[in-house]
Amino acid sequence: MNASRLALLTLILGLGLGAGFGLLLGGSASTVEAAGSAVPRFIGSPAPEGRRGPTGGGLAAPLAGQRSAAPAADRGVANRVLDSDAAAASRATIARMEAGPAEGDGAAGGGTIRGGAFDENGAPLPGVTIVCGNREDPTVWSASEESTQGVGRAWRGPANVEEALADSARDLLSARRRQRTATTDGEGRFEMSGLRAGEHSLSAYYEGLVFRSRDVHAGETATFIGTAVSEYRLELRLPDGSSPEEALLLVGTGRRPERHGWTREEPTVRLSKPTASIQALAGGIRRLEYRLYVSDFTSEVEFIDLDRDGDGPHLIQLEPRSVLQVSVEDRSDLEPPVKPWVRVVEASKAEGKEPGEVFGEGRRLERGWGDAFVATDLDEGAYLIGAGRGNGPAEVTAEVQLTGGLVEESLVLDGVDLSRFLVVRCTGPGGRKLSGVSFRVRVERADDSDTNGPSAITRGPGEYWLPFTGMLGEEGWTGVESAELSATVEGYGELVQPITQGQTEVALAFEPSAELVVRVAGDLSPGFSVRAVSIVREENGSVRTLSSSRGSQRVDADGEAVITGLQPGLFRVELRKASSRGRGRGDAIATEEVTVRAGSQEVSFLAPTFHDVVVYAPNLEEGSGFWMQRKGGRESGWWGGNDATLDGDHRARFKEVASGQYDLICWNGGGQSKMEITVPTGEVLWEERVVNAYRVKSVSPGKLADKAGLQVGDVVTAVNGKEVDEDDFWQRLTLDLETEAIPLTIDRNGAVMQVDLGPCKPGSNAWRQIGVDWEGVSR
Repeated sequence: MNASRLALLTLILGLGLGAGFGLLLGGSASTVEAAGSAVPRFIGSPAPEGRRGPTGGGLAAPLAGQRSAAPAADRGVANRVLDSDAAAASRATIARMEAGPAEGDGAAGGGTIRGGAFDENGAPLPGVTIVCGNREDPTVWSASEESTQGVGRAWRGPANVEEALADSARDLLSARRRQRTATTDGEGRFEMSGLRAGEHSLSAYYEGLVFRSRDVHAGETATFIGTAVSEYRLELRLPDGSSPEEALLLVGTGRRPERHGWTREEPTVRLSKPTASIQALAGGIRRLEYRLYVSDFTSEVEFIDLDRDGDGPHLIQLEPRSVLQVSVEDRSDLEPPVKPWVRVVEASKAEGKEPGEVFGEGRRLERGWGDAFVATDLDEGAYLIGAGRGNGPAEVTAEVQLTGGLVEESLVLDGVDLSRFLVVRCTGPGGRKLSGVSFRVRVERADDSDTNGPSAITRGPGEYWLPFTGMLGEEGWTGVESAELSATVEGYGELVQPITQGQTEVALAFEPSAELVVRVAGDLSPGFSVRAVSIVREENGSVRTLSSSRGSQRVDADGEAVITGLQPGLFRVELRKASSRGRGRGDAIATEEVTVRAGSQEVSFLAPTFHDVVVYAPNLEEGSGFWMQRKGGRESGWWGGNDATLDGDHRARFKEVASGQYDLICWNGGGQSKMEITVPTGEVLWEERVVNAYRVKSVSPGKLADKAGLQVGDVVTAVNGKEVDEDDFWQRLTLDLETEAIPLTIDRNGAVMQVDLGPCKPGSNAWRQIGVDWEGVSR
């Protein structure tokens, strides 16, 4: 009964929308896609058991030289009776509509459109038919497309057949009654009168010529230029030298190529342009989705220029195409089930790699109208296929050998191993489960750090599964020193929470979002920006910065900036000088710790005074680079734009430097050195100094320096028995660190002692493992 209703509905909708739309709904009816030429019959679903074609499997269809059986032939008597009833009802309904009143269907009005039709040389074209259809009718037009009244409504039940027929007929007759036609006279002129106000769509028709349609308002003129239709005589050849009985042509190389039919009996295709890119498909043609087709034979894309290549016939060679079809059986008891994925990669590229690394670079298979996954245009050879759930890792793999034609493979997904996922539950105020959550993970290891956005599997309202491989990579927790998970929900903002090894679940409770109104008083002419950085105060009093931060907001002319989308918590609000794009530049020139609560609250800053700074360095070469780094600042001024170079007068000039304490740093061919200055200041005379020791500014807990016993303030005077020299300190410190401990001579408040540093892990970033922030000093 369902199939019968579907066939009837297809016919009903076909009255108003045409055969093409009917195919999309019916799925089993043959359709003509180009006027005047037959089109291959597309198979909308796999053939039933016992009726598979020579290729076997769900893609089975007649090969080249074998005509497809019309799907209508397989329908039962009941379907044919219903089709007959529907056709009779359609005719009766249309007859009633034509006989009945047509109030509002006419096209009466006072508008006129005049124009003409000419050939490419400007000669008038008599006898051209101009067809007009009203597109903009102020008497019936409404903003129904913008209405939201239908959102969230209950289903009203199946459509009444007679009402549907009447509506389709009414729309069809209304469109026909609005149409106007005219024919050009001997001078190629035409006139249409009695048109409604508004825009009209005009098309011109003449045998052998192609015209471009025009959208014209009543009262305007329309000119049509006809160009000769281009006829492409094509010869399609299979590998055995024969010609297929029928084929599908994809014309154009864009995402939506035109589709035209080709037959051996009528090998000429009519197109509007004398140049075309054409690809041919034959044998077992099947449309997997709107833009994806598969077939047993295909050609390369051929570019044909009729002016250059002549009238033809133009030869198009078809070759066997490999089609991989993979079915996936999910044996888990998940409700609702998680959608599977399938990827394929050449076997040679998978050697020596982990599955996650392999399939992350693999080709994702398209899912067809059935449950199978399909890949086309694959070269012959060995491949590795893998399948998983959602955006999770590969759970099962298999090797396949492609030799042309169709290859089928089945994969089975067993129960879900929850140890491979971090389960995150997100709730809002009142315990409401939140949807649309996006995630980001920042991972710190001894030798590097990484931030990524793992794809989550949505397991229901407010519940998400994040695969550990997507969060941590193939290394997993190996070498991880810290990891932070941030979750963002539109309308609520961002929450950040540390995660640790062994943790399998995270609960994130979002509160109503907050906003900060930042007010800056004083001289605003330099331009400022502000941002809020999420922080955590540790038990020892230190402050740890989380990966979360709100983007910079420029302070407006009234001294105000609003930072929105904050989750309540502890933040450091930073005031910076703004760049030309409004973003913060250089180190923060003022900061304020704020405990953000739901709602709105204010933070105030006093804009600092800015000064110009000139550095005079008579003993350095022109072009030597300087930059200024604010004392206690978190970022280098070199990257923030607070830099200058030595000019011909041996002066480096800094503009608009905020008051405060700075390190003035120089970098030239002799290395890096610095001196401390206070702004405001007069002209600074650069004093060259010799760095012969390095002071420890900070020590990271758990790193090599911490384990060796180094403390803040220690001054390293010798490495492995050799006095510190600025030029080779870094190299000497790490030269043998991977194989043995390096003895350091240090001065701690006047007491000289020795500590052993290392060794570090081979192949890792030694600087990150040492965990020290140094500064060069002169003794």
